[in-house]
Formats: sequence, C-alpha cells, structure tokens
Amino acid sequence: MGFWGANTGNILDPHQRLGGSDCVSTEANTHAARFQSASSQHATRAIGSCVGVNMTGDRAIHTWMKLDSLPGSGVIWGIVAVWDSDGPSYNYVFTVRDVSGTKYVAANTHRAGGNNAGVRWDMSSFTLTDWLYLAWVYDASEPQATENELWVNGASQGNGTIFSAANNDFTSAGSGIDFDIAHFNAAGTYLDGRLDCVTVYDAKITEAQIQDRQYKQPKASWDDIQAGYKFDGEVWTDVTGNNELTPQNSPTFVTDTPF
Repeated sequence: MGFWGANTGNILDPHQRLGGSDCVSTEANTHAARFQSASSQHATRAIGSCVGVNMTGDRAIHTWMKLDSLPGSGVIWGIVAVWDSDGPSYNYVFTVRDVSGTKYVAANTHRAGGNNAGVRWDMSSFTLTDWLYLAWVYDASEPQATENELWVNGASQGNGTIFSAANNDFTSAGSGIDFDIAHFNAAGTYLDGRLDCVTVYDAKITEAQIQDRQYKQPKASWDDIQAGYKFDGEVWTDVTGNNELTPQNSPTFVTDTPF
C-alpha cells in the first residue's frame, strides 16, 4: 500500500500500551543522549571498524527521539545513518527533514544502480514536548514499492516508494562513509534533540517485536542485534560490545528519558 504523502496515520499514545493500559516499565532508564545542532554534536564510528551495521540486506532500527527544535526549510537531520556519497551501494538514512515546509520523519535506502526508496511520516500532530518511539524495517525480499515500512509509537505508518530527486536526493552528502548517530555525514545535518535506546539489527523484525521492545532497553541477547545504545551511566557503549561510538563536539547526557 502507498504511504508517501500527508497521511498522519494511526498514532498510538507513547504512554499507552496496545491494550490501552498505562505504560509502566519495569526497567531502569537513567539517561538519554542530547545533541545540539548548532554545535554539530553527534556520535560516530568509522564503518571499517563497525560490525554488522552496514547495509548489506535486511535492516531494522528503533529508537526514542525527542526534539528541541524543528529543521528549517529544506534541512535534513540524521537520526541513524550509513551513507557513502562517493559510490553508494547499500546505504540508509533515518532522518527528520523539511520538504516544502512540512516536517517529516523519513527512512530512505539507496541501492546499487541509483535505486532510491523510502517512507515518511508527516509530523503535523507532533509537539516538541513529545518523546516519539520510531521504528523502520527494510525487507530486501520485497518489491521496491513496499520494501520499507515505518512505525510511530508502535503503530505502522505503511510503506511506499519515492523517486523524486527533490525528496530523495542525498548526492550532496559529504565524502566518505561512517556509521552516524544524530548526523548523516554532511554539513548541516545534525539533529537537535535527544535520543534513547537506539537499536540496530541486520535483519527484519516483526511488529510484535517492535511493540514488545518499546519500553525496554536494548539487550545483547536479542536475535540479530548489531548495535544497542542505552546511554545509561553516561557512556557511548554498545551492548553488543562491537560498535562503541565516539562523541563529536561534546554531546551531553540528560535524565529526561521516555520511560
């Protein structure tokens, strides 16, 4: 089914479980990471030192996000990204972006041969006081029109394809390739806000898993997890032990967390 458009979809209150009862997490969650766009703050790891986060096939990411501001006209902010503008083969960008004055959460993939695909969610119902639980799944076995799907607060926002250069052109991104949090390897693409429980898989995950893990810290025992960042203890450690991040320009930690 097509999603690319102004449909705001069915959004669950992030403080309500699917059955309607109030969310009470049994897990401690002491810190989130805060990034300031004006200071170019982000966290990164050179892709040559990474394990399992480069785009070689199926992919899934989920994270909590709370913005301190919104991107200006035509501006794109990275949430999680692997991007090589010099010769992309399998790359991805999970972003907050402005398209003609409308703010979106978007997920885009770039495959060999210039085949771009992506999905986006219109943020019109969003306010800056909201923590959002975001998830994106890429299914390499699906046709290009349906290979990406986006969830907001545990509710699917559908899937679709985009080809317009105006809406999916990342060729101006900087050279080189990195695994980035709160950035996607280009000047001016730094997130302004907080992230928590950033989790990356090298496989598809199900809607049931997305919903079940909404109020849980990432765990090394989860199948196919390649990176997971709690930010508790004010550290950039990956729960898998493989992809520790290096902070850039002094991002900080805050005790304002989603659960």
